[in-house]
Amino acid sequence: MGEIEKFIIMEDDIARDGGRYPEYTYTFLIGLQSFSEGIARGYVKSFHVEKLLYFQGLDQMIFIMEDIMDAVGAPMRGRVPRSLTGKRNKDAVTVPFVDLRGKIKKEYGFEREVLRGFPVYPAASVRVVGRQDAGIQGIFRSKYGDVGFRSGVELMRLMYEFFEKMC
Repeated sequence: MGEIEKFIIMEDDIARDGGRYPEYTYTFLIGLQSFSEGIARGYVKSFHVEKLLYFQGLDQMIFIMEDIMDAVGAPMRGRVPRSLTGKRNKDAVTVPFVDLRGKIKKEYGFEREVLRGFPVYPAASVRVVGRQDAGIQGIFRSKYGDVGFRSGVELMRLMYEFFEKMC
């Protein structure tokens, strides 16, 4: 088994949710570069973006993941985010944390052999299963096993606990 397959919940290449992408492409690989004074620094790697996207703090990690999901359109948001006016505006565009214009892949090659040579060694992975009410739900995978999470805050707590154990 390739190293990367430890971190990705792999199925076949069928898009079961009716979308364009196989469900395993909703997996984000998380690399840790440092964890000092309770601040995580690292990168997010997505199937949808070629380069690594760096974060300083777990809040930035969540913003990057949200921006990628918004750019790809999967998994879809359950509701339109609120604006500073306190109202939902269908036409409002959320201000992205990271500029992904022109960086989302148009062609996908998800052959298993390519995945085995994936150029990133992650510390953990996050598989987003759904998004609703301004939150994300999914599975956090690390060497300690899989844990389900029901919100971005819960994911940040899991990541914080994991990084504390690692460092």
